[in-house]
Amino acid sequence: MGSGFGTERLEVVDWAPVLADAAARRRLEAELARVLTPAVLVSLPEALAMRSPVGEWIDARAAEGRVLLVRGRAGGALLGLLILAEVAPGEAHLGYLLAEHAWGRGLATELVWGLVAGAGPVRWRAGVDAGNPASARVLEKCGFREVAAPAEAARGEGVRMFVREPESGPRGA
Repeated sequence: MGSGFGTERLEVVDWAPVLADAAARRRLEAELARVLTPAVLVSLPEALAMRSPVGEWIDARAAEGRVLLVRGRAGGALLGLLILAEVAPGEAHLGYLLAEHAWGRGLATELVWGLVAGAGPVRWRAGVDAGNPASARVLEKCGFREVAAPAEAARGEGVRMFVREPESGPRGA
């Protein structure tokens, strides 16, 4: 996958060069402060909660894994983040978040499909808050299948877990 990838409407790039440049980082912090609204953060795991200034939140994410900026090809506006962590050789966990104004436009599906289509033979894992069925549907459309969920997820609570095997293809919309 290299340092990023692109899709028809998205440009996805590693944020490391931005974090290394003080002026670019300040601009990113301002952009993220607008993207990371309570509605965006509510369905994320507790570890991703925003309890500190955005700069500290960025540092914590950078320490946990690889983060890529999701920007619109038209105008370059920050639309969200893609967070990747290697679980084992050939296996990775993915997470993503998109700004509220990017919801409902098929961008999450385009983002995840762009990632898995260009990543080679990787077994992907992802978790979705049980109260976020739209995100679960994104994963299903991109070839993920739900694995045994805890009882809480069956009640609409907790986290639903998904996997995508390297040979999985897209599913019907």
